[in-house]
Amino acid sequence: MKKYIRKSRPERKKEIIVAATQVFLQKGYRHTTMEDIIQETSLSKGGFYHYFKSTREIFLAIMEECAQENVCYLKALESSCQSKDEFINKLEEYLLKRLFEKHDQRDIYLMGVSEVFYDQEYLGYLDKIEQKYIKDLSRCWLQRFPDYTETQMTEKLKLLSEVFHALMISCHLFKKEKLYQENQQYIKNIFLNILLDK
Repeated sequence: MKKYIRKSRPERKKEIIVAATQVFLQKGYRHTTMEDIIQETSLSKGGFYHYFKSTREIFLAIMEECAQENVCYLKALESSCQSKDEFINKLEEYLLKRLFEKHDQRDIYLMGVSEVFYDQEYLGYLDKIEQKYIKDLSRCWLQRFPDYTETQMTEKLKLLSEVFHALMISCHLFKKEKLYQENQQYIKNIFLNILLDK
């Protein structure tokens, strides 16, 4: 256990999320206990349970935070572009980069997806997180796609999200990275067709 330092409630929650992320990445979600996470924070067991009651609760908070960070980045990306074409080019590059690079968010997401095999409720949690952020992103991106209604934009983003996640699962869980690296232009075309085809 780390030395106790007085912190605000949001700072304390952030401490727990950072500690839990590292433990999940080291041990895997299924092998992590609350005790493992508590040991990586400055909280007592009693104090810790004021914030989170289970590893599932913490894990879902991490997944939601990851989704929120991605949406914030994508909104900023949209607002930084001068034209629709520039935005689409930058978006395609970003999606390819996220598909291939090693990052903690990807590994956490893949752990979450694999939980669906053990606990069907996870699918509902993942869907809720996705719905929340797709709706938010859809409203933002309508400026770049004025020919679409909000419903059309939402449907396109849902499909884009599902295709991206399917590629990520196949690429990393099924070890198809070389195949995808060799066919990046086809993957970019898939993203482009989803966004631009009415």
